[in-house]
Amino acid sequence: NIHMEHFLVGLLNKLYGYNLVNLNAEETNFTSIDLGDKEKRIAIQVTSDNTSTKIKDTLKKFFENGYDSDFDTTNLQ
Repeated sequence: NIHMEHFLVGLLNKLYGYNLVNLNAEETNFTSIDLGDKEKRIAIQVTSDNTSTKIKDTLKKFFENGYDSDFDTTNLQ
């Protein structure tokens, strides 16, 4: 998933005009989100685990860490 994070930053920025950054490059193993565009308020979690447990845990940590004050949208990729 680390390689996919780097790939998706460039792809999604070009496709949608985002300014996503790899948050894991700023802080190792950033909690609950991997890519973020604070200007457009978009957060993306890059994972190969699409179980309901993973989704619930990710959303729980997202809100516990107060990321909803910086991001409006969460996407699980």
